[in-house]
Amino acid sequence: MKITTFIMALILFVGLLLFAGNVLDFNGNKTQALSSDIPGKWTFSARPDMDEGFNTRPVIVWSIKTTKKTLTVSGIFIENLSNKKVSAVTIGWKLIDNAENSVVQQTGNTKLLRLEESLEHKSTKYLEGDFISFYDVYKPLLKKGKLEGDYSIKIFVSEVQFADKSLWKLGQNEKVEVISDGVTDSFMKASSETLYVIPAIVSGVCPKQECKYESGPPALYTCNGTQSDQYCTNCVTSCCNTICGSPPNQCQSCN
Repeated sequence: MKITTFIMALILFVGLLLFAGNVLDFNGNKTQALSSDIPGKWTFSARPDMDEGFNTRPVIVWSIKTTKKTLTVSGIFIENLSNKKVSAVTIGWKLIDNAENSVVQQTGNTKLLRLEESLEHKSTKYLEGDFISFYDVYKPLLKKGKLEGDYSIKIFVSEVQFADKSLWKLGQNEKVEVISDGVTDSFMKASSETLYVIPAIVSGVCPKQECKYESGPPALYTCNGTQSDQYCTNCVTSCCNTICGSPPNQCQSCN
């Protein structure tokens, strides 16, 4: 009896050790929660995608939070710019080599994330979880066992499912009718088969900062200058990049 109890306890202990080093992300993959540095001298950031047309998509990503321990995108602040209620979104990402003229190295998407409550026009939502980690994607970038350079992961909404069961995917701009600001909320909330979007306004007054993780030593977050209209909130163990003009959100707080 004692031997059986001991064996069961040992199996449970080993299982806990194996699980402790892994985090299940939204793709169902196990992300190794490494605390040691990736060899080499490199920098990394995760930020909202601000490529052409980003502010006329049905759902915009305003803020991105990463955590230092695993370099994981753990918070995403979104807003519905469209006239339709949003019931689910898919988060897309692309890995950029900033030193190589912003060449895209890898791309991916989460599974479809269903929202607890549908987002109406101008409604916002702060999504929390383990969306994508730099530790999941850095290995193909190694040269002779080391990582060198400056890398970024851009985050965006790649797919939107609306409450009326219609669907929008990134690249389907022909399905979106962009209209000027000043349109009444009653018009935007009215039932319509047409997908309307009022563009998000990016503030012209902006610190132009970017959260950047430096491999060190010492390994730490810094707020560096950037050409993008965004600003940095450095909480030491986490860091947030926010597009200027964003509504207030949890990503800007270090609590």
